[in-house]
Amino acid sequence: MKRDAPLAVVAGVSLGSYRRSKWRPARSGWHFHVLPGHQPAHGSLSDIWKRVLDDGDKWAESSNSGVHFLLAHDQGDERPKFRRELRRRSLRAVWLDKPFSTQYGSSNFREALNRLLEFEERWRQRLRPELNSPLLLPESAFTARASVQDTWRRVQDVAVGQDSIDAVGESVQRFAREHRKHSAWMDTRRLLFDRGPLHGEHGLSSWRKQKLGFSLPNGFHFDVKHDRKTRFRLPDQDGTQREFNLYTNVDPHGFLRGGE
Repeated sequence: MKRDAPLAVVAGVSLGSYRRSKWRPARSGWHFHVLPGHQPAHGSLSDIWKRVLDDGDKWAESSNSGVHFLLAHDQGDERPKFRRELRRRSLRAVWLDKPFSTQYGSSNFREALNRLLEFEERWRQRLRPELNSPLLLPESAFTARASVQDTWRRVQDVAVGQDSIDAVGESVQRFAREHRKHSAWMDTRRLLFDRGPLHGEHGLSSWRKQKLGFSLPNGFHFDVKHDRKTRFRLPDQDGTQREFNLYTNVDPHGFLRGGE
């Protein structure tokens, strides 16, 4: 049975503070998993990172509501590598300030967590994609206008004190106005991305079944062709350029499949 509430994965707090506290997070409309690091004295994500991602993957198999990662650790120089993996998978994550990595269960920690969750609830109401959202377009394959080309990143990274939900929401709306052409999306190269019939996506990795908290229908993809019916090139998710005479299919994460 699909679960009808999102999961908040609270990860990277110190093992010592987690063991000392009997408190466990609870909030109406959310499920929670707490994954402390292996170090008693400080917060760390490195030693549990695979487990963090696996936790999200497992939830994707049983929920249509998405996963939000609330991450804490005191090694700030490691964040770029975590962010790269989150970005590749189009996962939503926000960061607890460093001091909170060793304060699990304290009143300050609880207040900070509640503030983050309030923000995430607004994010879900305003920014979480729906079936016709331009956010489901593959960022690696769709060449957007310069004025809106950072929209995917802004939606994924918006946080308290960094951009605003309203401003990012306006960017999504502007993206739609600038790139919608009848029933399809057109990029700056005049490539048309039209939502294709559902087929052929059984057995995908769990993370590819969702994007930015939206559960993708099985087989969801875009049919891509040139507006002038000419030959075109498109990068696969790994950056490899492929050439097509007529059309190809691409999923929301930028994986190409088939075409001619």
